[in-house]
Parts: sequence; C-alpha cells; structure tokens
Amino acid sequence: MENIVIINFDVESEAYQALSELKGKVFSENYVVSQALLVKNTDGKLSVLEGLDTGRETRDDTQMGGLIGALLGVAGGPLGMVIMGGYGALLGSAVDWSDAAQNASLMEHVLNCVTDEKAVIIAVVQENENSAFDSVFAKFSSEITRFDAAEVAAEVAEAERIQEEMARNAKKELREAKRNDRRQEIEERKAKIKAHFNDVKAKFKK
Repeated sequence: MENIVIINFDVESEAYQALSELKGKVFSENYVVSQALLVKNTDGKLSVLEGLDTGRETRDDTQMGGLIGALLGVAGGPLGMVIMGGYGALLGSAVDWSDAAQNASLMEHVLNCVTDEKAVIIAVVQENENSAFDSVFAKFSSEITRFDAAEVAAEVAEAERIQEEMARNAKKELREAKRNDRRQEIEERKAKIKAHFNDVKAKFKK
C-alpha cells in the first residue's frame, strides 16, 4: 500500500539524524521510499529543512514523488492557512475560505500532524507492512501516523482546483470593488464640479 507517513520528533536533532539514516535505507523487501522531506511548522508556515528524493517509481508504476510538494504548496496557500489556523492573514480577503476548508477533512488531519515548532519527516512510502519502515525510527522519540497516499493525492488535487477557482473569484471581486469605488469617486467629483458651477452661476445672478 502507498502511504503518506508522517513522523513527529520530540527532538529536532533526532529528526535530522533519522532522515540521514533513512537516506541509506530507502529500499527493502517490505518498503520503498519515493520521497521524504524534513519539515518544520513555525507559526502556521511550513518550511522544508532537508529532504531526499529517490526518483524511483513505486512497484505499481505510480510516480508519487511530487505529492509532498503539492501538499506543501496547498499548505502555503490561503486554504492551507485556514486549515492550519492562520485566519489572521486572511482578514479583509475578498473570499471566505472557511467553507472550502471544512471540506478538506483528510488534508486537515495531515497538516495538523505537523505541529507548531516541531520537526517532522513527511515521506511517500510503498509498504507491504508497517513494521519494517517503523523500525527505522524505533530508537528515536517519535510518533508515526499514516494516510492513504491516493486519498491524500485526490484531496490535494481538489484543493488545488478550489484554490485556483477561488483565486479567480477573488480577483474578479476585487476588480468589481475597484470599479465600484471608481464609480463612486466619479460621482463625487461630478457633484463637486456641479457645485462649483452652481456657485459661479449664483455669483453672476446677484
């Protein structure tokens, strides 16, 4: 089964050591690693600290190497910010992203595994069973969570589509708002110009 595996570490240095050791153990009888990134969540913003990419295809010929990048791309966008609690950055936005975020249930669980100020390894792994891959991290103080990679990929693709659509709607709404503001400004200027001529006419009538 192809999984997104998230390994949370209590100690950041152990996360670096674990990734370093994983680079020498990307293939075994029971698992194959396509990609793994060491990620840290700082105030709701995910940053990649280090990574590995085998460039290998999984045994069912499904290339999953770009999945983590796509997931992080959504996480860094407005939808991901809402899911991870970064509502403040969206104040004043022309689009309310909260409804879209409520439907991103699986992605919410994935992103919420990347807890604030903790180093996390996110890996795309094909596994025959879980214990072999888990054993790579047995000596570290860590917690491992799995998600079906195909399900995550489907939700990420939908999230990307939603973000693109809502971004287009936001631009449209902003353009319309600017046009409305401009029309209001024009009407105000017309009123001032008319008032000016009314004053001029009033002086001549005296």
